[in-house]
Amino acid sequence: MPEPIKTETIRIYATLESFYAKIIENLVGVFGKSHSGVINDIVKDWINEHMEELKNVYGIDVVGIRHELQWALVEKKADDILKILNEVKEVIKGIKRMKIDDLGELVGLNRSNLLKLIIKNNDKLNVVIDGDYISPKKD
Repeated sequence: MPEPIKTETIRIYATLESFYAKIIENLVGVFGKSHSGVINDIVKDWINEHMEELKNVYGIDVVGIRHELQWALVEKKADDILKILNEVKEVIKGIKRMKIDDLGELVGLNRSNLLKLIIKNNDKLNVVIDGDYISPKKD
């Protein structure tokens, strides 16, 4: 009886890193995003699906983080509003009358948002709106 031919077993190992990289590369083609964009989307999806796990297993205060970020936005918005109000005050000081649209261009707001800001804060600005114009209130 002939002796069986011995063959070496060849093992090919694929590292998980290579596997993950290939998956990401394929997703880049599907989503039409960069590698970092795809990874960012994956992380966002994972976080959204594992909120309870983040809280219970890892002790991450998801609600606290959300509130902290919302408060930071509120503070930034308040600072921005204060800055714009001060700009409006300075412009109004030196004029008799000005088109609201021109004032909006100077302070970087569209007409609608500028009018809302002026109406809500007129006690600080002391101005009169007459049609398309704004002017300082006469004492």
